Amino acid sequence: MVTQTFSCIRLTRFVRMAARGWLPLTALLGLLLLSPMVISGAQVQPGSLHGTVKATTPDKQLFQVEGARLELDGSADNLPSYSAFSNQDGAFSFAAVQPGTYKLKVTGEGFKPFEKSVSIGSGQATAESLIVEFAAVRQEVEVREQAPKVSQESTAPPATL
Repeated sequence: MVTQTFSCIRLTRFVRMAARGWLPLTALLGLLLLSPMVISGAQVQPGSLHGTVKATTPDKQLFQVEGARLELDGSADNLPSYSAFSNQDGAFSFAAVQPGTYKLKVTGEGFKPFEKSVSIGSGQATAESLIVEFAAVRQEVEVREQAPKVSQESTAPPATL
């Protein structure tokens, strides 16, 4: 902050001197072209992503998904990747995320994989409400043993007369 203030004061002095004819025009133009870089001092601030993961049933009921694995994959743009899990309310959060475009992937046992493109802005909090689908339930029962043979002989004791 001090550097920015000092640079602004120097810039103001140069502009005043140039206006009085003390600086050549080329020096003034060069200074004006460089001044946005000096004054702005813009730094990229990390962003964040938060939201919920819910699942929908065929009859359109929504359920919170606990324990879903979420991954922010930035490898396509040379960005880092981040991962998190949804809590008991289906909520998730990624803090201190480098700005850029990511693939947000959601996986969980019993759910179809979900993928979405998400943009994280500098210093911005991004919110996403994600709805995943249940995977098809498939159960198989396999019987490997044969049932025991049932004896057809009577087990009653012989009657005596």
